[in-house]
Amino acid sequence: MIDWYPIIKGNCNKCGKCIEVCPVDNMALISNQLVIIDGMKCPENCNICSESCPQDAISYYDGTEESILTAFSGSCHCH
Repeated sequence: MIDWYPIIKGNCNKCGKCIEVCPVDNMALISNQLVIIDGMKCPENCNICSESCPQDAISYYDGTEESILTAFSGSCHCH
């Protein structure tokens, strides 16, 4: 079970700063979408990509309800 991985929120502007700083080269821009290549590759408690993001568009799922709410806050564009 994966219990720690980054989640890219809807306010990502695809600037690529997170790609540049990822210590395990686990992020990529594919078809103009920022993607996590392999969630299991991310070191637990590493938040370098999140800290580098000028849009605060990366949060983390750690198995808690709070992390789910934080991860998806601001990402709904249905209204």
